[in-house]
Amino acid sequence: MSNAHNTSQSFWKSKSGSTAMMASIFLPAMIGFGVLAVDVGHFYSLKTEMQQATDISGLAVLTEIRDAGDTDLLSVAQAATDYGSNVQVFANRNMPKAANNKAVQPQDVEFGQWDFTHKTFNAAANAIPANAVRINAQLSEDRDNAAQTFFGKIFQDNVDITVSSVAVLPVPASFHILSEDADGALILRNGDIDVPRTMVNSRSEHAIDASVGTNVVGGFMRTTGQTPDLASEVASGQLVTGVDPVADFLRHMPEPSPRTGCSSVNEFDELNPVIPAGRYCGGLFIRNFAQATLEPGVFIIEDGPFVMESPVSSVGANGLPQNGTVQGDGVMVYISGRAASMQVRGGILNLRGPTTGVYAGMTVFAARGSNAPPVLMINDASAYFGGIFYAPDSRVDFFNSNIDGICTQVCLVAQTMRIGGAPAGSGSSSGSNSAGRNGSTRVNYGSILQEQSSPFTPNGTEPLPPVPPALKRTFRPYIVSE
Repeated sequence: MSNAHNTSQSFWKSKSGSTAMMASIFLPAMIGFGVLAVDVGHFYSLKTEMQQATDISGLAVLTEIRDAGDTDLLSVAQAATDYGSNVQVFANRNMPKAANNKAVQPQDVEFGQWDFTHKTFNAAANAIPANAVRINAQLSEDRDNAAQTFFGKIFQDNVDITVSSVAVLPVPASFHILSEDADGALILRNGDIDVPRTMVNSRSEHAIDASVGTNVVGGFMRTTGQTPDLASEVASGQLVTGVDPVADFLRHMPEPSPRTGCSSVNEFDELNPVIPAGRYCGGLFIRNFAQATLEPGVFIIEDGPFVMESPVSSVGANGLPQNGTVQGDGVMVYISGRAASMQVRGGILNLRGPTTGVYAGMTVFAARGSNAPPVLMINDASAYFGGIFYAPDSRVDFFNSNIDGICTQVCLVAQTMRIGGAPAGSGSSSGSNSAGRNGSTRVNYGSILQEQSSPFTPNGTEPLPPVPPALKRTFRPYIVSE
């Protein structure tokens, strides 16, 4: 009896075989979770590939727009017309094979204007500039490309997968006034600015002073100041306040390093001088000229002024009187040192930057920091710049002058700027082809001039200057989250 009793107890207390029993219970569930994990991993892989395809497509089309020089005046409607189909084709080409070339439809590509301050996407057709694109992609039964399950068919045969991407291009201002605290960062005195956009970084309540004379701003003006001093005449342009300051887009531009000694001659006082590129210590002086030519290359002006004055009138090729002209094609003028400056007093200054190399698309470059020249001034003169005028730590003054030019995205960068009639008591040269006769300044400087002739293409249209490599480094699209 006791043996039977012990055997019975041993049977119920024995643990042998319990693992097999548990396995038989849980193994189907484990297998189920395993096969579901395969499906989930597959769906995750598809979604990742779709996201990458939409991101790359948005970045690619905005880079194409940038390189075409379209950004300044491109409307949302025009961007859709010119680039929409390309985006769809490119995005579908990069989708996973399961997308069956149907993931992105025409309605899934939407161009717009991105507001960097408020982080909003404006898809209004007339918004300018178009600097953003939103791309949606979808795998779904409606498009006959839903993601098929491998092992989860007991639950459903397929699933829908959607992704979205917004790429933006941080379009720089055509004119960029960098000071973040100056009163009168931009002063207008009978000034007429006709550029796509002017950005004034100053947070001062008096960032812009246009209280004297008749002032016209033909483009979009933005300032970080909340209540700028702005004459009513400037209302002809669009003023936007309370925006974030913008960084210097050319901050990576390297400053030239002199590798040669100073030029033995830095004064040219003759009618038709030909002036070689090089290093001019103590300044470069051009006086009493009728037609001075700057040879191609970089002109380094150190610790002295770049002076252009006393032009001599002559008869041009068309038989008409022509004021004294200094002209340089493939030229960049670099000005460095606290004793340096630009002093253009009378005459005509025409500069077109190099087309290749580090300084492609640059015409004037003022040193930064402690070596920055205090002032770069053009007074009672006419000037044409085929490229960028860059003076990030200097004041730029355009008095009694006509300033024309062509640029790609960035036209002019200054610490502070004054435009209009010369300050009271200042003298000016006479006889220039400028606006100085009525004490005003007109500035017409932007990419739109590619449709017009220039001093370098009198019988044709001026091409857009290249984008400097340093600008491409900062002026590039990226992905944002809405």
